[in-house]
Amino acid sequence: MSGKQIQKEKFQKKVKLFTVLIDDIANDIELICKENKEDEYKDLLIEMIQALDRSQQTVKRAYNLFISKSFTKN
Repeated sequence: MSGKQIQKEKFQKKVKLFTVLIDDIANDIELICKENKEDEYKDLLIEMIQALDRSQQTVKRAYNLFISKSFTKN
């Protein structure tokens, strides 16, 4: 197996893990809100929102780079 293939598989595993974690966190947040415990988790929720924002910005930059490379190839 090549280094590129190993890197791709590691990335795929991370994306799957991220997706599972986000789904679990969403369920936890729903429960927190149903129990009216938002104030208890306020700092953690803010931390999570900031991390998600950073992640989203990184993914957007990577996507834009991919798109710009795709246009230059054609």
